[in-house]
Amino acid sequence: MREKKKTRKLHDLGDGIQALIILMYKIFMAEDNSFFFIDEPELNLHPGMQRLFLEQIATNPELLKKKLTYIISTHSNHFLDLTLEKDNVSIYSFVPKQSVKGKDNQFIIKNVNRGDNEILKHLGVNNSSVFLANCSIWVEGVSDRNYIKAFLKSYIDYLAKNEDKEYKSLKEDIDYAFFEYAGSNIEHYLFEEEISEDEENKIESEINAIALSNKIFLLADSDNAEEGSAKAKRLEKLEAIKKNDFTAKIIREVREIENLLTNDIWKEVLINFCNKKLLKKDKAEVISRIEKALSKFNSDDFKGDYIGKFLNKIDKSLDKIGETNVLNKIYEGKRAAFGTFIYKRELSEYVLKADLKWEDLQESKEIKQLTEDVYKFIIDSMN
Repeated sequence: MREKKKTRKLHDLGDGIQALIILMYKIFMAEDNSFFFIDEPELNLHPGMQRLFLEQIATNPELLKKKLTYIISTHSNHFLDLTLEKDNVSIYSFVPKQSVKGKDNQFIIKNVNRGDNEILKHLGVNNSSVFLANCSIWVEGVSDRNYIKAFLKSYIDYLAKNEDKEYKSLKEDIDYAFFEYAGSNIEHYLFEEEISEDEENKIESEINAIALSNKIFLLADSDNAEEGSAKAKRLEKLEAIKKNDFTAKIIREVREIENLLTNDIWKEVLINFCNKKLLKKDKAEVISRIEKALSKFNSDDFKGDYIGKFLNKIDKSLDKIGETNVLNKIYEGKRAAFGTFIYKRELSEYVLKADLKWEDLQESKEIKQLTEDVYKFIIDSMN
């Protein structure tokens, strides 16, 4: 049997709860289409209470029916932080002009963008207090960023469509932000908070990553690093860091993130690398050849190889129509021998634009696990 909660009188409650009740009482009792002018509602409210107040007036169904308008003056940087999540809030700054003797004080009134750090200076606070994303996703470069964005979008759309209880819409640069560390440059960043004495001198030449963001999800390719190599040791060191706000995810199942792409994904994007003149004249034949080539070669069989090896097989299978190669030259080196894939960024952009369905993406256990890990890290960082 559940224990009945004890009811307390208003004057027995804490100052914050009292202030919140007094604020909300008149709002809930207001007539439709009323205007509310509230001066510094943050008084006696800690940041959590400020969030509760703003969420109530912005999302409570009963209050939304009333179509109320709020005009709020505040000196709280926490309120400004909370407005980043709202689409129906306008922010104005009031900055006093230099006073002139014998004249009334005048102000410069400016409509400022959400996330405008200039307003923090007027409030006298450091911009570390607000306008920073809740966490950062560290990737090697722009291609990795596009893939993660594509996977996340597909996953979130799937959760929303299925009304999953874990679903939460995420906003880039608010809930999370990407940071590109450019591959091997990761060795110049320090992620540990505690270091030994013999490492103190080393810090002077390294960047303290925790000062840039205290909630980091780091993604790195293994590049088939050999056991005992400098890169393998560096990756093992990152994985060994045990902290609530730091996760290192090393993609060991494949050589590079492009190797995660399944045949279903290649079927969607490969046409973008085919000869455009042939597509104008005989698109149906090109599509037929792509499907036939992908039925002969499975990208899963090339997970540990450079992606060019897989594309070389596809290239030979697509062959020519007339005298023209169906596939454009998309890797360095002669057609007889595969080489480095040239259009890594373009490929990632095509994947991002393809609007892939999660039902197809999750066929790859690696994509499924990676996406769920990133999503969970972002959600956990918001709590």
